[in-house]
Amino acid sequence: MRNKYAAVLDFGSSNITVLVGEHGVNNNFKILGSGQADYAGFMDGEFLQPNTLKASIQSAIEKAEEGFGDKIKTLYIGVPSDFCIIHEVDTEIAFGKRVCVTEKHLDKLFAKVNGSLDSQSMLVSVSPMYYLLDDGNRVNNAIGIYTTSLRARVSMVFVENKFVHMISSIMQECGNIDFELVCSMLAENLYLLEPDKRSVGAVLVDCGYITTSASFVCGEGLSDLSSFSLGGGFITGDLSNSLNLSFAEAEQLKRKLILSIDATELDYYELYVGGDQVEKVHAKTANDVALLSIDNIVQGIKSCLEQFTSKVDEGEPIYLTGGGLSYLKGAKAYISNAIGRKIEIVKPKSLQYMQPELSSVISLLNFALMK
Repeated sequence: MRNKYAAVLDFGSSNITVLVGEHGVNNNFKILGSGQADYAGFMDGEFLQPNTLKASIQSAIEKAEEGFGDKIKTLYIGVPSDFCIIHEVDTEIAFGKRVCVTEKHLDKLFAKVNGSLDSQSMLVSVSPMYYLLDDGNRVNNAIGIYTTSLRARVSMVFVENKFVHMISSIMQECGNIDFELVCSMLAENLYLLEPDKRSVGAVLVDCGYITTSASFVCGEGLSDLSSFSLGGGFITGDLSNSLNLSFAEAEQLKRKLILSIDATELDYYELYVGGDQVEKVHAKTANDVALLSIDNIVQGIKSCLEQFTSKVDEGEPIYLTGGGLSYLKGAKAYISNAIGRKIEIVKPKSLQYMQPELSSVISLLNFALMK
């Protein structure tokens, strides 16, 4: 009999990925089927080509089912930050006597949370940020602790109805697939960051191809979430426009950049522009163009942090993931200096998938398998 498996769908900045997988040994994953399809992506809370979205999703699902050898019956769908709303509430329960807290007590505590925000959104998850005991002590895990009352600070994730209705319609047309919506950044925080980092509050930034998301996590819940439409693809675009390169050539150049060097007019990057033909590009010019583009992304990250209602401890690092900036040589030090905070690159823990660009889809798979 097959072990427990799960199927997930991830909306990347430039493609849609569907994975069917199960847990392997040593914190690894065994992928049973995978499918990927290009699509136009999304910006400012809107899909760029909504009329082609169904075809892309269906293509990715069919490719994954082909490898899996069976139909996907339930799909965990990652919701991009653009379509998520975070709301914090307090909930409390009095036991009338001193009790040892169990899962059942927590279920009753969370059941008291009001599940509505407005008519434009739907509640998809409720997560504890921390608990307060009857003596005022704050704990991250209340199970097994004796107390006469329990209070929790809770993070609620809502998803815009327009996204919910769109996905519901597409899943019906794809064969009435059951689905559960998951905030992608919540899944990333819970998988990529250890509990001790989350317990003190942590900032995670996922910079993708055309979208960057920033979040503040506390415990198991998000306190703040924001996004803006800039990413690694804009660096490629600026290199293409400024240096008169094709987009493919600019992408090749971007992956060769060493932003930490003090380039002179004698330093060049070499590009293969057709067969064995080599074209030289001034390193200083290319670096300057890329850094100006990165400055725009950095400004977006700083704006997100300034808007966060939670206190961001300046002594704690900013955790960076995603395929937009993480792999650029010298970008980590440059961003750290520009923001004035230590930057740590985080990526999936599984040895087979330790690439920052896979953080979102692998985090979703881990989340689904933990359900």
